[in-house]
Amino acid sequence: MKPNPKAPRARGKSLYRESLCSPVRSGTPPGFGVRQSSAALNGNRTQDKHPKRRGSAAVQGASAIIKAALELSIGLPRLIRPRVFFAVGCAIAISTATVRAVVQTNAVPAFEPITSIDGVPRPNDLDLVLLNDGQTLRGTLTNPELTLHTAYGNILLKTEWLAGIAIDQTPDHVDQIDTINRNRFNGFLDGPFSLRDATGETKQIAKTAVRRIIFHRRSTEVNFAVTRRFVMLDTGDFFSGQLRDWQPQSENGTGALNAGLDEIELVQFQNGGRQLHVLRRDGREENARLTNDALRVELDLGPEITLPTSQLKTLFARSGTLPLLAQQVFNRVGASTNSPAMKPPAATPDGMVWIPPGRFQMGSMPGEQGHGTDEVPPTEVIITRGFWMGKFEVTQAEYGALMGNNPSGFQGQTNNPVEKVTWHEANTFCVKKTNVEREAGRLPSGFVYRLPTEAEWEYACRAGTTTRFSFGDDPADTELAQYGWFIVNSDSTTHPVGQLKSNPWGLYDMHGNVWEWCHDLWQDTYPGGTVTDYAGPTDGWLRVARGGSWLYDASFCRSANRDNYGPDNRCSDIGFRVVLAAPL
Repeated sequence: MKPNPKAPRARGKSLYRESLCSPVRSGTPPGFGVRQSSAALNGNRTQDKHPKRRGSAAVQGASAIIKAALELSIGLPRLIRPRVFFAVGCAIAISTATVRAVVQTNAVPAFEPITSIDGVPRPNDLDLVLLNDGQTLRGTLTNPELTLHTAYGNILLKTEWLAGIAIDQTPDHVDQIDTINRNRFNGFLDGPFSLRDATGETKQIAKTAVRRIIFHRRSTEVNFAVTRRFVMLDTGDFFSGQLRDWQPQSENGTGALNAGLDEIELVQFQNGGRQLHVLRRDGREENARLTNDALRVELDLGPEITLPTSQLKTLFARSGTLPLLAQQVFNRVGASTNSPAMKPPAATPDGMVWIPPGRFQMGSMPGEQGHGTDEVPPTEVIITRGFWMGKFEVTQAEYGALMGNNPSGFQGQTNNPVEKVTWHEANTFCVKKTNVEREAGRLPSGFVYRLPTEAEWEYACRAGTTTRFSFGDDPADTELAQYGWFIVNSDSTTHPVGQLKSNPWGLYDMHGNVWEWCHDLWQDTYPGGTVTDYAGPTDGWLRVARGGSWLYDASFCRSANRDNYGPDNRCSDIGFRVVLAAPL
């Protein structure tokens, strides 16, 4: 048995030493969502169901190989997850299709045409040329093809294959080409560009004058879906095609690797590309090596390129899969704010903030600092209906006034968030508040008070951002103290709501102070793809909590971080906030 994953780590301060969670009721499955004080840990152990939730001290005590496996298993099915032991520091992007297909089928997913590039919608008729001086030209790029000089040779790309071009916009000051079948190439383009405007006049535009080109959508793009294998390079390039010269040898010297590409899920290239770590579709792993210095790839778009093995990073061997990195690049979403439907239907109730409908990417990528294996696959969620959310966590005073009692461990702090409240009690609060407001004639038609869904919570927390926190990535965790109460600045106690800075949408304490109950039943992974008004699975027992607390470190306060508890748990760092929204 492993140490309780929720054990706080001491930071030179006296931790709150009473029982952090009351015993679960008779019949509650043991080891699920039960947390204990640091004092209780000496004689108690509970099963660690989720590797990411171990305290920092526990991770430091693990061997390097186990630590790497915990950090890099990125949501593979339980059948495979324990056996993924890649080298520390390798970041592997597993596609939604890969995660699901490992134990299912080899179906080739269909990809919709790319609708925008870096947040700029692709027009239906004319190309856009964005100039460095701020001008935008519209017309049709007439260059039949463009030559890109890359680290592995020159590639001749037909203009009809391209979705977007960024000129010298990357940190390495190279040009970047995105294709209609979600491939990305980096290098240096030849100029100039020829643009024919609506009058039929064609003019030459120097490459140095151009910042970005957005190509219009074409009806033929549906014929260029990814159908073969994806290769990722250490240059940041990724593309799909057919591998040639694939003849790896078993590392034990017994001859050719006993697995064809159709039996392999992914390959990680190590030590200059010569050593391979192979993950087979049946879950087995083996090491191999390449005897040749280069591999040829026939791109889905037609040209053939030759890749030095030293530049290879990852091979996604299942045909037609789209790595998460490619999904993230070509499915960037954010909350839209220019639709009239975004406006609230009536005056905002006291203490509430209007959250407009929109869309966002739920979860995190494996490369995010503090990323957990239960935050994948990143899933696009469309929120079709706006809702109000409590500006603050429900306080002890609010709870006591409505419910007639105060279960909190930190008694007497009326403006602190209520805690030691179960999921069931939080729901009862919402029902009572709905009835009171309805009887008073203050309840908007079609709305009720309830707990937020997990998707609504993360959408509101992110407030249109895609970073670790709603205020930025904060890699050193130094800015968090301005926005949330966590183990570094909490002095082991809750704090009055609204004392620190809010997120961009005016919500306070979304990071830290107390965990917040959500409506959803727990599941270990997200569904992937695009879902509308996502409200979690339909069966289960554990419930979702979000936001971190005064007891935990910064990584638990991230926008994407999630946790689960039994609905009867009564913990001194779990509270809730309400939404006024359509009933579920």
